[in-house]
Amino acid sequence: MERVPDALTAEALAAKEALELAMEVGCDRVILEVNCAELKVILEDSEGFKSCIAGICFDITELARSFVDFKVEWVPREANSVAHCCSSLVSSAERSMFWFDDIPDWLEGLVSIDCTPMNN
Repeated sequence: MERVPDALTAEALAAKEALELAMEVGCDRVILEVNCAELKVILEDSEGFKSCIAGICFDITELARSFVDFKVEWVPREANSVAHCCSSLVSSAERSMFWFDDIPDWLEGLVSIDCTPMNN
């Protein structure tokens, strides 16, 4: 994203775009996974609308009302190799990539790793 002042704003804008896409393709149950704990807190706190990203948070909250079931989950960066890898593929010329019917093998492998619980 161009001209974004900080990581919090970038993550909020990405979340908003993701929810718009989810609505466009007809999803009715959505879990929004964020790796920015601050964004999760802001979205779940009524005081969050006093933050510097209040307008984006309002948009996200309104989009969330469109789904039958919606929740926000924080996922540590170490458990989110899919987002990291996918974000490194986009460029200013090609901002979006979609895999609905034919998911690449490398992506399935990353999802499998991210979704496998670690034993402590």
